[in-house]
Amino acid sequence: MEIRAITRYNGTLYPVAVSVTTYESKAIEGLPEGKSYFYADAAYDSMGVLNTVVDRGYVHVKPRKNRAKGYGARIRDRIFNREKYRRRGICEGSFGALTNWFGDKIPCSLVETAVTRLLVRVACYALRILLRVSIMEVVY
Repeated sequence: MEIRAITRYNGTLYPVAVSVTTYESKAIEGLPEGKSYFYADAAYDSMGVLNTVVDRGYVHVKPRKNRAKGYGARIRDRIFNREKYRRRGICEGSFGALTNWFGDKIPCSLVETAVTRLLVRVACYALRILLRVSIMEVVY
């Protein structure tokens, strides 16, 4: 069982909403249609997930590991932007912040309880970010 997180904020995706799945393509089923960049950690780099992301209108930000040839590879090379790729660390930072804030273990025996606790934790973290952004907009 894996716990994944995705949300949409200003047209980009960051980890906040929770999905409990047994495989990665199930985690991406709730992704809404959109036209923006898709930022996620390496767990979302499988071809099945990336195909779903592209079908829903997003551009994934991932470099190639090899020098593949063909039209698709040239398109990926044109789309890839190193500055945008560096933003993928936001996802890892969000997971790390959740771990630092709440700990890395959820002590319970029922999956439903674990999901509920995780949802509450993620909601608290999202509220904290929202308040921080709102305060910054007022100050500046």
